[in-house]
Amino acid sequence: MATKESASEKGRSFPPHSEHPAILSRIRYPQETRYAWLPILLDSYAIDDYERKLHINNEITRRGENLACQEGCFVCCTSHAIPITVFELMGISWYYYEVCEADIREQITPRLLHHKEIIECPFLLDTICSIYPMRPLACRDFSVFGEPCKMGEDTFVKRPHDMLIPNREISKYVAMRLLDFPGFGCSTIEQKRKAFDKGIIVSSSRLMHELDWADFVRRAKISEAD
Repeated sequence: MATKESASEKGRSFPPHSEHPAILSRIRYPQETRYAWLPILLDSYAIDDYERKLHINNEITRRGENLACQEGCFVCCTSHAIPITVFELMGISWYYYEVCEADIREQITPRLLHHKEIIECPFLLDTICSIYPMRPLACRDFSVFGEPCKMGEDTFVKRPHDMLIPNREISKYVAMRLLDFPGFGCSTIEQKRKAFDKGIIVSSSRLMHELDWADFVRRAKISEAD
């Protein structure tokens, strides 16, 4: 059952992406001048985090209860159904090889090589997301009220009333920046709107656990050698 939107969320207008406070204040990485796609992804994540936080705060007020998701929660990281786009995979690859500390990469690499033998996300280390700044939108947008998720629980099925349904207008606003990525083939606002309405983000996604992370490591090492 979808939750109702608060009055403050209805008919809300968003600023141009270049003027959004989340983009103006987000962390800048030196590699952004080298990879033209990176600012697009970082902007999209910054906007999503900012707007989803406002949405959550409004929902907390409406429901009169706090979010169940807290620091240290990781049950959702054990799901095999986390979708990710190729674009987001590029971001994870960049973060893994160019930002993560060497000791963190050493811990992650064997998990990537043997990802089919574990049930949780290979980037989960001691219940902590090792790539948290670059976690996919699906992870960012997963929010639960009521009781914390239990291991093996399908919260969508068992407690749909506790799930925070993503606000479509926020999703569309984020997508309008994300779809600036050339790989989506959208060069105009109208093309991006039509692509979003047709579900291009979902259709271009794959489940994280179905990806060949061992091949991901091999390809990255070949790239490093070159």
